[in-house]
Amino acid sequence: MHLMAELERLEHQLELARRALAMISDGATAARLLAFGNDIGARIERLKAECLEGATRRRAYQLWEKAGRPCGRDREFWLRAEREVLGGSDDLSGG
Repeated sequence: MHLMAELERLEHQLELARRALAMISDGATAARLLAFGNDIGARIERLKAECLEGATRRRAYQLWEKAGRPCGRDREFWLRAEREVLGGSDDLSGG
């Protein structure tokens, strides 16, 4: 998955920045590196949110299909999918 690969890359960059920050004594360089790390951290949080939304969307669609594609219950399926995804449920049987 493209988002997961990007997330792993950014997390690796953040770890490298943290390690480098511990070895830098120049204040200006440390400040720039800290700002870089903060930027990476914000990007990581956005990607995590996108991954969560995508997983929830896919699971809600599965639940909706399994229920026979009923009209007007989209929120119900979304909330159930969100609980499953956040709870780490691997149960795709719908039971």
